[in-house]
Amino acid sequence: MKKINIGSNLDYHWLKGRTFSSVVEPLMEKGLTVLEVHLDLRFPEIANHVEFLCREAARAGLGVNFHAPYLDPPFIYGFSGEGKELIKAAWYPVLDIVNQFAGTNGIRTEMVLHGSHGPHAEMEDLLEDTIEISRWILDTCPDLYLGIENLPTPRNPNELVKFGENRESVLEAVQKVNHDRCGITWDMGHCVRNKVFDLPSDEWMERVVHVHLHDVDESRQDHWPLILGSTPYEEWVLALRDRGFEGTITAELNGKLYQDWTQEEIDKNLELTIDKLKRALDY
Repeated sequence: MKKINIGSNLDYHWLKGRTFSSVVEPLMEKGLTVLEVHLDLRFPEIANHVEFLCREAARAGLGVNFHAPYLDPPFIYGFSGEGKELIKAAWYPVLDIVNQFAGTNGIRTEMVLHGSHGPHAEMEDLLEDTIEISRWILDTCPDLYLGIENLPTPRNPNELVKFGENRESVLEAVQKVNHDRCGITWDMGHCVRNKVFDLPSDEWMERVVHVHLHDVDESRQDHWPLILGSTPYEEWVLALRDRGFEGTITAELNGKLYQDWTQEEIDKNLELTIDKLKRALDY
């Protein structure tokens, strides 16, 4: 059986007044092997936090995965047009960090990418942006596996037009990128939020290189710990495992949702989520 890594993000709300090791070591005891870091470099204090997480994860023996920026800037929209060079300049600091930590502790590095989005954009243009920036990222980061993510449909229909709100579009982009290190990030919580509960096709699942896992509440708020029972992760995780998946399954949790919980409650639910994932994998 191929090795599947268990990952989590680490929201800065959980670290207030605490050391990195005090939060992460109990999760590692439950099976955590990879930390996912969101490459949000828009403000100096957040950029410093990003580099801190990468260094501490490496020191702790964890692998490092990344979530590419999705809060503009840097933009993807327009990459297939005249704005390409300006967009590249904005992305270089992000990809410098990826290259610095790729392959940390001998664990494959994966990065989650949202497709392009733009106001009143044409879907064909967003597809081309997504294809072209994916190829450029892979050329710039030779040790990186890239996963284009299935996104949730917007709660507000007036939101930006986004590429990747259904499984078919994500598979189309991956096929057109046509690169050995480009695949799909299967966000299981986004499927639940979109009310899609059937297993994807074999063709789709065979292209999955990374997974995001979280629960969704009745108001369609996602990124909760696995405490609500809405995401059929056990069936989906086993289906991936049985098809030879060998990437990371990451608990992608939103710390802002429960920043007012006690630290004991936060720790309990983080550890519970990692433990449930490990049990689902039958490790």
